[in-house]
Amino acid sequence: MRRNKRNEQIDLLAEQQLFCGFDARALARIDGLVTRVEVRGGTRLVTEGGRGQEMFIVIDGEAEVSSEGRVLGHIGAGGFFGEMAMLDRGPRSATVTAVDDMDVLVVGQDGFNSLVDEPVVLRRMLAAESGRLRRANISASD
Repeated sequence: MRRNKRNEQIDLLAEQQLFCGFDARALARIDGLVTRVEVRGGTRLVTEGGRGQEMFIVIDGEAEVSSEGRVLGHIGAGGFFGEMAMLDRGPRSATVTAVDDMDVLVVGQDGFNSLVDEPVVLRRMLAAESGRLRRANISASD
């Protein structure tokens, strides 16, 4: 039974934008770096100005991103957040709150360090960051 649960989680990893196209060996290694967590709606996952100790990958559900009380956007299945503070060790730039019940993968600092050693994962994270920055710049100019 445990093996089936592990295979199920590896299948989930393979469906995530960050890890699609990875072979079974790489996915098994990544599986050892993440913890699957169920989160109730209304739970604050990340607090603006707080210390970044983990990154989140959304399997199911939706989270709201806000800064200084203003809603900036939403993150749903396949999205991720928390990586900025992990990369630069600076304070969290936004608050992220579960809109509804969520299923997430949590990656701690050590696991995150191993993930970014994978060039493909790092490139995908940077591409997502570029997209977020681009959207923020467009919003700011409106």
